[in-house]
Amino acid sequence: MSFELPLQTQLIIEKVSKRREDDISALLFAACIGINAGKIESIKLGLGGVAAVPTAAPEISAALVGTAVDAWDMAALRQLVGQHLQPMSDLRASADYRLHCTSALLLEAISPVGGKDET
Repeated sequence: MSFELPLQTQLIIEKVSKRREDDISALLFAACIGINAGKIESIKLGLGGVAAVPTAAPEISAALVGTAVDAWDMAALRQLVGQHLQPMSDLRASADYRLHCTSALLLEAISPVGGKDET
């Protein structure tokens, strides 16, 4: 017996800044993710603060589509994100911090309920 699980879609929007009341963020992360039967069926990203202009990071989305939600850990996502983004360093945050935050937020977004350890 087989059956189709319904597509679960979630929208995640996160702002990373030094202070909550700071209107200038170090990073803006937006993701709309469709998950079906434990696999990433669709993902659209919107990333601000990781380049001179906001990006949709289509290469990252393409690499994630079709994979199991539990197939990714922090190290693998950090490598994927680092291959496709070259963030700037400025007074708000370093490039390394921006890569770390993007990877961590992406891991949280695609992880099953409860999240995964970063180790």
